[in-house]
Amino acid sequence: MSLQKQNCSLAEKARTCMADIKAVTRGEFDMIRWMNHVAFEAKITEVERALDVYNTRLQEADNARKVFESKQRELEELAQQFLPQIVLPMLEEETPVAEAKLSPAKSTK
Repeated sequence: MSLQKQNCSLAEKARTCMADIKAVTRGEFDMIRWMNHVAFEAKITEVERALDVYNTRLQEADNARKVFESKQRELEELAQQFLPQIVLPMLEEETPVAEAKLSPAKSTK
């Protein structure tokens, strides 16, 4: 299962809305309105940055999972080579049940 990159449609819509508001704002300078615009734009930027960090970490986690799965496959391949030659003969001497648990494909007959 691969992790999915996330999008924030609200931030995209808010960014578009902010651009539209800036384009139509005319008249005398209103400090309160300007401060609200600045706060709104800052919050949009904050959300977009958090989303970028989140998606970067998702990608890092996905890459780490792929590395782990690769290493695990390598271990499984080595285990298939070594376990039957080293461990299973030792286990056969101790108990035949252990062999059946480790190697279900190998017949105990």
